[in-house]
Amino acid sequence: MWKVRKIGSWIGLAGVLLLAASPVLAQQVDTVNGANTAWIMTSTALVLFMTLPGLALFYGGLVQAKNVLSVLMHCFAIACLISVMWLVFQYSFAFGDGGSANAVYGGFGKAFLWGVGTGTLSGDIPETVFFMFQMTFAIITPALIVGAFVERMKFSEVKGYGRQKGHKEIYRGSEYTVNFVPKIKIEVAVNDDVAERAVQGIQESARTDQIGDGKIFVLPMHEAVRIRTGETGANAL
Repeated sequence: MWKVRKIGSWIGLAGVLLLAASPVLAQQVDTVNGANTAWIMTSTALVLFMTLPGLALFYGGLVQAKNVLSVLMHCFAIACLISVMWLVFQYSFAFGDGGSANAVYGGFGKAFLWGVGTGTLSGDIPETVFFMFQMTFAIITPALIVGAFVERMKFSEVKGYGRQKGHKEIYRGSEYTVNFVPKIKIEVAVNDDVAERAVQGIQESARTDQIGDGKIFVLPMHEAVRIRTGETGANAL
């Protein structure tokens, strides 16, 4: 009988301790876990380094020396573009509250990090840290696609003025007229059956109805040869 009372006392004491500890456990959920935060920040840096310079140098090592800078620019441009897009709407689409459409997208509630401050938590880490951690994966995902068209598409710096007729800049109080405006030339080699779709895609993406949208030149390519393997024609693209 004593054993039963003793066991009952221990169970009762454990229940009291558990009830007493429950508010503390609830408070811990609302506090920042320093260890988890430090690890996620470290992981954020590591994933970012996987793209810049890791992935850029990896793909750069697969191409000719003259195309290394182009590959680096591909990865750098993707990192810059996705970082802005992630801040503007992608993070909100992925982790916001979309209401009845939440299964499809998260809405615009967190666009431009609206409502996300230094004290906002995601689990037991600051939401700003969670934002950066997820952004690095959003960056590296399209950067991986660079390997699919490496050496088939490249960035080239060109300068001109067209209808813009240059622009004026002020340097140390003096005004200077710059006749040539930096532009980007993109060269794409595709098969004839997809050429029209490629032109339409570029038009839809680049058109802003402003002077300086650029031009598209469609030129015939008589032959293409992959030097390493000797492949020719469509197989070399």
